[in-house]
Amino acid sequence: MVLTFFCSCNLKDEKLWLNHLEVLPFVIDCTFHRLRLDWNMTSNRFRDFGSNVYTKYYGTGEGLGFVEPVFASLRKAFLPLGYPADNSLFADVVFDFRVGPREWEAPPGASSFYLTGDLERLRLLIEQKKKDTGRKVILTSISEGGTLTRSFLHAQNQSWKTEHILGWASLSTPFAGSKEIGFHFLSGDSAYKKLLPWLDVKKFRDTTEAWSGLMAVAPIPSGIPEADDAPYIVTPYTNFSVKRYRDALVRAGRWVTADVWNFSIPEVVAPTVPPGVPMLCLRGTGIKTIAKVTYDTDDMSDASAPEFEYDLGGDGTVHHESLVACERWTNAPNVSSKAYNNVTHSGILSSEAALADIVRWVSSLI
Repeated sequence: MVLTFFCSCNLKDEKLWLNHLEVLPFVIDCTFHRLRLDWNMTSNRFRDFGSNVYTKYYGTGEGLGFVEPVFASLRKAFLPLGYPADNSLFADVVFDFRVGPREWEAPPGASSFYLTGDLERLRLLIEQKKKDTGRKVILTSISEGGTLTRSFLHAQNQSWKTEHILGWASLSTPFAGSKEIGFHFLSGDSAYKKLLPWLDVKKFRDTTEAWSGLMAVAPIPSGIPEADDAPYIVTPYTNFSVKRYRDALVRAGRWVTADVWNFSIPEVVAPTVPPGVPMLCLRGTGIKTIAKVTYDTDDMSDASAPEFEYDLGGDGTVHHESLVACERWTNAPNVSSKAYNNVTHSGILSSEAALADIVRWVSSLI
């Protein structure tokens, strides 16, 4: 990526996400440069190239920053339950979505230029909230936040979970990843152009090639053999199933991403493993979602014009088999699920039916 005179090398405390000024044409290249992670394939570590990215407002209840618009409707829906309007019973768990399970599990402060220790920070926050209020905590997540929540709960012993967690409301969690994200790592997902028409999807793909957090939501086997073995990435000479997704990355020459896969995907909690806490699992459905991608070249080069097959079982971002993993935990007590027709991946947060179900579920717990 070639940087321009627009790019300052001396920024301090500059908001990168979501800052509308930083995604304007031309300036967006500077943002991409600052957000990328530089993966060293020899040391299997990220390299410090001078961009120190951190989060703000962790553990606060004010709903500041990026969290505010995401969960605003949910906060408002909780008011009839007696939750105070000052949001003092909420705590925002802000995390760097670029980094994944290995970084979440590492001790806090293990890196000087990206955040580590999310699991430890969340454990301490929950213990403090329980100490301050005398009440167990209810976790609520959407999308990749559910992947982080699963890693966190999997890392805690059952007695700790029983003592501290009242329940988990999961919205749009990609339990077995997302086929759309898998396509993005190969060719860049043009769906992002709906938000930013000037976006160069190839540049964005290259920016995110080492994002272990995004890799944590790449497609993995769901535990349904017929789905896991079905063709997903198709070339003139080879069919790659979800089980062989890493092979597709190698065939496409996405060497860095394939290497990051080695250190991220093995740390992702298998979709067959229940969380060990009462859970409400909500998802959208009825939205056209990528099921299969067919390339006209064997190396899936950028000159290729892929064709897509879709199904209507997903939420537009996450495919059906991934979303319904929680419905297959038949041996797990206190797990309930519900699907909402024609509700998208992020649209579930503004679905009146979904919000009402969350409120009823929380009311049954408290």
